[in-house]
Amino acid sequence: MITQLSPVSAAERIQEELDAGDHDFALRLVSQALEALRRAHQSGEDLLVFAAAEPARIRPREYDVLLRTAYRWQLHELGYDAPPWTETQRLGRPLFLWPDELLDDHVREIIRAQTPDEFASANIWLRVKELATA
Repeated sequence: MITQLSPVSAAERIQEELDAGDHDFALRLVSQALEALRRAHQSGEDLLVFAAAEPARIRPREYDVLLRTAYRWQLHELGYDAPPWTETQRLGRPLFLWPDELLDDHVREIIRAQTPDEFASANIWLRVKELATA
C-alpha cells in the first residue's frame, strides 16, 4: 500500500527494481513515495517523524539523488524543513526524466524553465507533473 512507503522502504524497493533492471518502475516508486508523504501529511502524521530515518544509498547514484531531492522538495512544498539526509551533492551530468530521443534543445529549455529550484540545484531537470502518480 502506498501509505506505508516510508523513505527507508522506498529506497529499498527502488533498489530492488533497479537490481531487476526495471528503471521505469523505480521512477514510479519515487512518485509513490511522494504520494505516501502527502497522504501522511493529510492524515495529520508528523512528517518530521515519518521522514526522520535516513534511507540506504541507492545505486546508481542518480536515483539516490533523485529520491533524496524529491523528499526535500516535497517537504518544503508542505511547509516543513527537510532532514539533513535529503541534502545531496549536485550530479556531474544533467539528469532529465525524458527519453533522450524526445529531448531537443527546445524541450530541454521548457523543462529547465519549469524545474523547481531543489531539483535544478541537484542538476535534475523535470516538470513537477512528472512526479505525479496516476
